[in-house]
Amino acid sequence: MLEMLLAKLDPKTIDPAEVHGGSTMGLRGARFESICLALSRVSDLSTMLLRAIQGDSESEQEIVIRLAAYAMESYGISKSNWQVSIGIVEAALQDVISPRRCRRCHGTGERKEGDAIEPCGSCSGQGHKLTRPGTLKTRIYQQTGKSPTASAMKRWFFVYTELYQVIVNLQSTAWHELKEAICNDPK
Repeated sequence: MLEMLLAKLDPKTIDPAEVHGGSTMGLRGARFESICLALSRVSDLSTMLLRAIQGDSESEQEIVIRLAAYAMESYGISKSNWQVSIGIVEAALQDVISPRRCRRCHGTGERKEGDAIEPCGSCSGQGHKLTRPGTLKTRIYQQTGKSPTASAMKRWFFVYTELYQVIVNLQSTAWHELKEAICNDPK
């Protein structure tokens, strides 16, 4: 049900007076109107990320543009590198929205070494693989038509890893905001 709401509703335009009472539809005990009201209380960026996770391409593009502008300002990226910034944000966002499961540990983040269980060395214990520098270099080339130098790639990969962490934190915040809004519903 949450997926349906996120895909079809623009929570900022929900008029609580138009939400019908007595609905029996729910998600883990939350009623339809509770979820609608909760979504209307979640911040714009969190709402966009939740909608992007559910496949809303407009929300995904808006997040890419906002985070590319953030990256340019935060990491001193020049305006001439706008397309590079877009490519890096798209890679980081894609790695959060649809992570690639690690083949070595099968997504657990752990491997058995003898009698001990240790963090998987292939995925650094995360259970999924992030974009590699070579893949990021190809994406930058596709965006700009130019192949970045080795020193530029080092910088771009640093920006990518930082943005990835920003998006992971934003995702955690978004789900927390939604949960809090549902739990604090006065009904």
